Amino acid sequence: MIKDEFKSFVNFLFEKNIFQVGISFIIATQTKTLSSKIIETLIFPLIVYFLGENFDKKETKIGKIKIKTGILLKASIEFILIMLFIYYLYKLSQPKGFFDNVTNTVYGFF
Repeated sequence: MIKDEFKSFVNFLFEKNIFQVGISFIIATQTKTLSSKIIETLIFPLIVYFLGENFDKKETKIGKIKIKTGILLKASIEFILIMLFIYYLYKLSQPKGFFDNVTNTVYGFF
């Protein structure tokens, strides 16, 4: 009886693609971590260098309320860059690769 239940459970896991969902979740989490670290350690220091100001310290005051607009701006930029990173990873994984599109675009100009 326990053996039949275990077989049924294993069949459920494989039929419903639970393992693929779990692996996809782990990969997505690590991709977000990697892209966040790239942005945090490479992109934002370059932005601070060229603009000469740190986003984290920007604030807007409305009366007595301080709104940390710099943190919101930084989070928005990070979100957009992560979405671009994931988009290009997706494009690279397609059967027709990203470089085929680049080649077609370059040759289309000539």
